Amino acid sequence: MRGLIVVAGVLAVGAAQALGPYTIASVGANDSATRGSSGKRLVYDGTYWWAFYQRDTDTNLIRYAYSADLSVWSENTVQLEPGRTFATDGGALSIAFDAASKVVLVVYYDATSLFSDRNVRCLRGAINDTTISWSSSVVADNLKYPDAGYTQRVAIDGSGKALVQDDDGAGNPRVYRSTSSVSASFDDAGTSWTLMGNPPLLSAFQQASFLAPLGTSKVLVMADDYPFFDFPRVTWTSFDGSSWSPLAFVWNGADVSRTNWGAARLNDTAVFAVGVTGPPPALSLSVFDGTAWAPKAAPAWPEGGLAANSGLPLITDGTDLWAFVIRGDAGNSVAWNRYYVAT
Repeated sequence: MRGLIVVAGVLAVGAAQALGPYTIASVGANDSATRGSSGKRLVYDGTYWWAFYQRDTDTNLIRYAYSADLSVWSENTVQLEPGRTFATDGGALSIAFDAASKVVLVVYYDATSLFSDRNVRCLRGAINDTTISWSSSVVADNLKYPDAGYTQRVAIDGSGKALVQDDDGAGNPRVYRSTSSVSASFDDAGTSWTLMGNPPLLSAFQQASFLAPLGTSKVLVMADDYPFFDFPRVTWTSFDGSSWSPLAFVWNGADVSRTNWGAARLNDTAVFAVGVTGPPPALSLSVFDGTAWAPKAAPAWPEGGLAANSGLPLITDGTDLWAFVIRGDAGNSVAWNRYYVAT
């Protein structure tokens, strides 16, 4: 299977956009070109759209492309450290964008060594019109290592600090906060990132995760889990500035999918999550108010069901939500459903 990074009917700001799909780039024989439905890899800087990705042969490159209209794209690359091996699976990238400074943080995975030298790393790029000026060296290093799920995530909290969520060696989520605020000169070294306590342990290696800052000190982490002799589940825990809450679940049951779910932060008191829960095949929608989860009206089950490993990204324009799936029909068509938050 060969992968294409495509855009079709993407939410845009300003003038109406022509419908696609339009190909941004071919990523080669990459079966998981865009894996990780809760990991962002496309941002809008107010003028241009920017997409970030890797090709299957790019062991030392991260590729990115910009477009003013979502149809014509121009590609460039940033060189990573020579002599090392970086994961090129589509799940290995996560990005965060600071609109005030027009700085993008790109988190990626160093897979050079099987045991002692695997790291999650973070690269800083300052956007200036159609160019990005990249930091000359990695600005974050030694943030533990994830398993093959590549579940690392990056975000920027209410104080402007960067947050990175990854795995420890046993597949449990960890969250680090930068010492410095994100800016065009952001250059925290690996030792400047502070581990935010120890979140509750999972029973199995996580395969999907979500990270949401809630204000300046609180953080929400979601991750899948599958205890022995029990049901699969999507779990959550939150950090209040000093400690983590006990591990609880958003959904739990025999038909809960560990990977077909997505989440989106609308604001500090409204984080939405949609996922496959069944039976019969069904979707669920829940909202987190900063303290607890509550169910909401869920989208209908897609006609034809879901393709294998569809994923279920949930995105927001700051007002409403859109859920996307790949249908299990002959053409693997992309379907979407809109949730009007105000109603």
